[in-house]
Amino acid sequence: MNGGSTVLNRFADALMQPGGPIPDGITAKSGPDIGTRFGVYRNNVFSSLIEALKDSYPVIAQLVGETFFTAMAREYVMAHPPTSPVLQEYGKEFPDFLDNFPPVAGLPYLSDVARLEAAWLSAYHSADAAYATADDFSNIPPDTMADLRFEIHPACRVLSSSWPIHAIWDAHQADEAPDTIDISPSNGEVCITRPVYEVLVAQAGAGTSRFANALAEGLTLGHAAEQATTEYPEFQLSATLACLIDQGAFCRVHSPTNP
Repeated sequence: MNGGSTVLNRFADALMQPGGPIPDGITAKSGPDIGTRFGVYRNNVFSSLIEALKDSYPVIAQLVGETFFTAMAREYVMAHPPTSPVLQEYGKEFPDFLDNFPPVAGLPYLSDVARLEAAWLSAYHSADAAYATADDFSNIPPDTMADLRFEIHPACRVLSSSWPIHAIWDAHQADEAPDTIDISPSNGEVCITRPVYEVLVAQAGAGTSRFANALAEGLTLGHAAEQATTEYPEFQLSATLACLIDQGAFCRVHSPTNP
């Protein structure tokens, strides 16, 4: 068993080394020589992983162009071989990879756009759950609002960026990419949810990510708002809370009278 595992390990390692030698112990009974057959299989593995990456990050592929994306994805595949047989999970390290990939250093917003796409995919595959609506707040006494605690919906993701990643992502959802996009540094807060079937992506106000993270940590509404306001003086509690509720970001709300 151990010998078989060793052969499989060598086989897997060799697949991730284009131009490398064929591992010992690999033979073929008939057909083309083993070098040709292994080369075809290796190319098919790389092509499948590159296509999977392109499916997960279509906006990145549009931003850099198909030829460049294919070459970049190939570098990623060699540096990050798959660790799971589930192909849809492949590419989670891609945003961090972009942070340290010199050829895209002139596109500083690229990795955060990739994080948005990764969050979209994660939300899409997250567990289903009921979501709280504005009606769930209708009977809560105003004087207890500050003491409310929230359970974040499993499909909710809130991102923060120094770049207009929502505008960049949204501009590439049409059949044709826009001629120009304003990529000046600006508020890049984005709320991603999937309350039912469709993934929703919305621009969020400054401080939303800090506020949502504080709620996820178990802080009360009042304390979470205080933290967000301290870091982001322009934070607007009413608008932010309304946006999160409208997007289905919460699955439950707990009040002191109804824990």
